[in-house]
Amino acid sequence: MGLEVHGLLGSQRAVAVGGRNDQVDAEAICEAMNRPGMRIVAVKSIAGQDVLAAHRIREELVGPRTTKTNQIRGLVGNFGIIAPVGIR
Repeated sequence: MGLEVHGLLGSQRAVAVGGRNDQVDAEAICEAMNRPGMRIVAVKSIAGQDVLAAHRIREELVGPRTTKTNQIRGLVGNFGIIAPVGIR
């Protein structure tokens, strides 16, 4: 069809007044694309999306592990055991 896909930065998206629906979203997109200083970001590749997904999953796994390690370190500290900082 000859259409070109553009991504807009989150900080530059037009703010829709009122409730969100398809018509309001379309109007906001048209307004944003007609602004002269609008910066456009590249569309993410499948490989790039995979890497970002893996990082998000890792962050979700590391957080609870760190919390549990700190909890154990605090509990054994009550018995006078000094546990080293970090997971090794």
